[in-house]
Amino acid sequence: MKLHVDAGDRVAFYFCGHDAPYQEGISVPPEECGLFRKLPEVRGVELIGKERLKFVDRVRLPEISYEGPTEFDSLESLMQFRHGNFEAGVGVASSLVSNERNSRPDLVRNNASIRTMIESALRVYAFSRATIDQERADLVYVFNGRFCNYRAVMSAGLDAGIEVLVHERGGTRDNYDVQPFMPHEAARFQEQIVSTWAKSKDDPGVRERGANYFIDRRAGMDPTWMSFTDQQKKDFLPAIDANKKVVTFFSSSEDEFVSVGGVFELTSWKSQYEAITELINICKRHPDIQLFIRLHPHLRDKSHADQQRWLSLGDIENVTVISFDSEVDTYALIERSDIVVTAWSTVGIEAVFWGRPSITIGPSFYTALGATFQPRSVEELSDLISADLVPADRDLAIAYGYYMAGYGTPFRYYEAQGLFNGKFMGVDLQAAPQARLRWLKLRQIMTKPVRLIKKLINLF
Repeated sequence: MKLHVDAGDRVAFYFCGHDAPYQEGISVPPEECGLFRKLPEVRGVELIGKERLKFVDRVRLPEISYEGPTEFDSLESLMQFRHGNFEAGVGVASSLVSNERNSRPDLVRNNASIRTMIESALRVYAFSRATIDQERADLVYVFNGRFCNYRAVMSAGLDAGIEVLVHERGGTRDNYDVQPFMPHEAARFQEQIVSTWAKSKDDPGVRERGANYFIDRRAGMDPTWMSFTDQQKKDFLPAIDANKKVVTFFSSSEDEFVSVGGVFELTSWKSQYEAITELINICKRHPDIQLFIRLHPHLRDKSHADQQRWLSLGDIENVTVISFDSEVDTYALIERSDIVVTAWSTVGIEAVFWGRPSITIGPSFYTALGATFQPRSVEELSDLISADLVPADRDLAIAYGYYMAGYGTPFRYYEAQGLFNGKFMGVDLQAAPQARLRWLKLRQIMTKPVRLIKKLINLF
């Protein structure tokens, strides 16, 4: 908004977060504000300058007559739900799965929440569509585009026939990325990787920067997100039979991919879990293979149901499940493996960098680079597991690392101080002002005599 205002553009900012029936991603609710505190979005607009920016902080969403299904028998049927041109069910499924942290949420138990999300998405869509026409907008910005309310805004803009730009974090915390597509559209994301590498591969320092992306991740210094390996013990490995071929499957957080539409749909399997059961059956036919399943450390934050579903695989003979909270070193295990298998995990391309043959059983953000083996059937997967595979050219991994190390646009007015906090135009918009902190402390002191009197009354 600040950049557009500086350029002399007409900007309108509608904040729907406090008025949508289903709310997600609201950092500070209105009830926490008052005399001594303003909402973050209000403070931000004041810094830009209200006279140069139309700001609507509270909105009245239209009532929608919803006459669709009241129950859904599967996540797939929910994702197929549409309201006119709006694929509302996909966004609702994404919000539900993320909220439950479960790739297989109970639709019966969550029926009331689903209906609230549907109502919210339809009302936000209708409001956005009308507002776009009212403002005669040329361009719409929205965050991420995956969740129910954000997808509603994105769909409204696309249906109006205008350009929609999706805002997300960039390759580092100092960059943001704005693209005319969702960040989960792997094919378009990879087009940028390939074109960037073609333009830059002969420049000095490019390969070093691309290699450092993988080296830093191994050292626990992920510039894009939090490290999931910081609790692991360096070079610590499980018991490995030196006379066997080591195949390791590194799982992904499935709930993050299950509800983004067909972008990450597996070729021959309904789910990552089904694919791993096929891999187990393949390895059973080869007594010279030792199979490990390394559960993603992020699984510790997921639902108990998802955790138990994966941990139960350890009850199968000749399968070693390495728990999400294990101290086993992921990178030492990559290097000790003869074959690495993944679905969407970054480990698939990291394995290529560290010199290991890599098999991916589904589309990812790097499959178009040709760095991994990509079976399209159980038979092809079986043949690859049996073969003596040779690692791909390391440069293919470096191309990915180079792009990921710094894609996006550097912030001009925002200074990141962490993954989730920073300052806009020198101000931390989410921090409680000193006046509020002093008031809270004073209120705490004032209530102490009241509590003491109550205790004395209770004694008598």
